[in-house]
Amino acid sequence: GARGDAAASGQLGPRRPIPASYTLASGEGRKAAKVMLAMAGGAVKAAETQPPSRETPDLVPLQPRHRVDVLDPVSAVLMPARGGDADGGDLCRRTLPIFDGWTRYDIRLTPKTTLPNRRPGVTGPIVVCAARYVPVAGHRSQHRTTRFMEANEDLSVSFGRLEKADVWVPLEVSVRTMVGTAVVSIDSIIATGFDKTTVGR
Repeated sequence: GARGDAAASGQLGPRRPIPASYTLASGEGRKAAKVMLAMAGGAVKAAETQPPSRETPDLVPLQPRHRVDVLDPVSAVLMPARGGDADGGDLCRRTLPIFDGWTRYDIRLTPKTTLPNRRPGVTGPIVVCAARYVPVAGHRSQHRTTRFMEANEDLSVSFGRLEKADVWVPLEVSVRTMVGTAVVSIDSIIATGFDKTTVGR
């Protein structure tokens, strides 16, 4: 079993989120991990991580450019509905540039399918994107997990559109791992500042 808490703050711009902060706390004892990021204008201004990255011969070093024009892992999956894109036609045609405190990587989305919507608070179809993990820096290039994820074609993200906020949110993420397939589903979403919206499983 594992447990973690992640939080992000910022603004939702016309094309993508503009994050201001990101925090992560997961695990306990020797397996505890913590991240604190301060961000502005799409760039990381300060970062604290525990534990630090291990220095190994295959570690791809992070450079200052890897902390610019990025999103944190939470903000990255919120998609403004550009131009009233009600059917999500362009939702899966994008690359998400993510910095998580230790590594800089891309998630490349491509269209996969659409599904009927049976969730309250969600407007229109459920849009499913296929996803690919592309490491950029901060990773161990020869580590078995890195190589597995680079080759992994069994990743997908299902999005639903919250009409009141005019934003697409992830409803389910499916990832094949080396020990099986992990599926994460959202139980509920509360949109404040608009009429209250609840998204159920």
